[in-house]
Amino acid sequence: MSDSVAVWFTSARADTAADGTACLERVMEIRAGARAIPIPLLYTGEAPTITSDSTLQVHVWRHCVPADLYRVHLRTGQPTRAGS
Repeated sequence: MSDSVAVWFTSARADTAADGTACLERVMEIRAGARAIPIPLLYTGEAPTITSDSTLQVHVWRHCVPADLYRVHLRTGQPTRAGS
């Protein structure tokens, strides 16, 4: 990404799907130089997609299942549900 920005998985939680399958849902942070910007309350089990030089998108996961799609601003870390 531009401006030496990277997205890292940081913390994680174990969860279980309705069929009993286990998964690991992770939170992310944006790293830009010495800054680490947390992305609050967005656990996912997939890699995010970069959609522009200022935005990524990723599904929030609930019980090992992808749910709502969110867009995250790369400068603030603020997630916003797509379509809202």
